[in-house]
Amino acid sequence: MSDEDAFLAALIANPADDVCRLVYADWLEEREQFEKASYLWLVCRAVEVIGTSDESGLIGHVLTASESLPWEWRNATAGRFGLVLKGYDLANKILVVKALYDLDGGGLARAVERAEFLPNRLYAWSTL
Repeated sequence: MSDEDAFLAALIANPADDVCRLVYADWLEEREQFEKASYLWLVCRAVEVIGTSDESGLIGHVLTASESLPWEWRNATAGRFGLVLKGYDLANKILVVKALYDLDGGGLARAVERAEFLPNRLYAWSTL
């Protein structure tokens, strides 16, 4: 098992282990994988600001940082988070379907289905 596989296995086994996540982020930075390292630091910071006025801005940064990273890796490393669509104004359905289409890449039919059957887990960042 490689060092990276060991980090991922540890995070999957214990999604709330920010110490492991931060050590892994440092390890990634040493290997010049700055996007992944930055994402992990943001994930750890997000836990600290949930429920504060800084929450929405930081969660936006986490989402932006996650866009270029492989879903499987993100799912293994972010562990404790999920994004659930609970509802929206039906007047905005086309915008919601477009956003789901852009977010998921699973096709238009899948985006429409996800918009119609709520609540719907959009990001499976949680291993729960």
